Amino acid sequence: MTTIDYRQINQNIKEIHGKKLSVFSLETSISYIESLKSYISGSNKLEKVNSIVVLAKLLDYVPQSDSLQKLLDSNLFQNLIEIASNSSTPSETLRPTLRICVIYLTGSIAKTKTSDTYTTLLIQACGNYSLVENLSLRLFDADLRLVSTVIDFISRVLFRAAENLQDHLIYFVTNLKRVTFFTNFTALGPEEKAELERSGYLKNIAIS
Repeated sequence: MTTIDYRQINQNIKEIHGKKLSVFSLETSISYIESLKSYISGSNKLEKVNSIVVLAKLLDYVPQSDSLQKLLDSNLFQNLIEIASNSSTPSETLRPTLRICVIYLTGSIAKTKTSDTYTTLLIQACGNYSLVENLSLRLFDADLRLVSTVIDFISRVLFRAAENLQDHLIYFVTNLKRVTFFTNFTALGPEEKAELERSGYLKNIAIS
């Protein structure tokens, strides 16, 4: 496979957005995701971070396909969860990292839904204490967009784990309590809560 430069992929995303086209072809989407995955799993930190940002954008322009769902595999999520678990990860990197996971958990990519559709990500997320510890602290971040994404991610993991992975759900909730996630969530200021409510994120976590 020939790796496509992530900068070219990003430029092509801008073009398809400007033309108001709906999605890339399946073949193009596959080649783009495979290329970005190679950068994300690589050792170059700049290429890794930039490719995560591009992948988060790309997933808004891919068709619904089981083939694409399978490309979002355990190796990719291992890299993403590792980044999301690191307390030194800047907000501008953490937000697209979590957004990739959120899009995956919405079910908008997979055409065929089974009991193990989301297992690849859920197993890694539910069993990672450092992840929830970091995300709990990020609730106090000044970037409300990041706070919203954190809440969206946690609520979707809770929802999908409740559907299919009850044993992992128990462990995940236990870790959330240990890192005082719910306490920190309750401690958000009135302005933050008002904005999150307008965006629908408070409703999402309540449902979960």
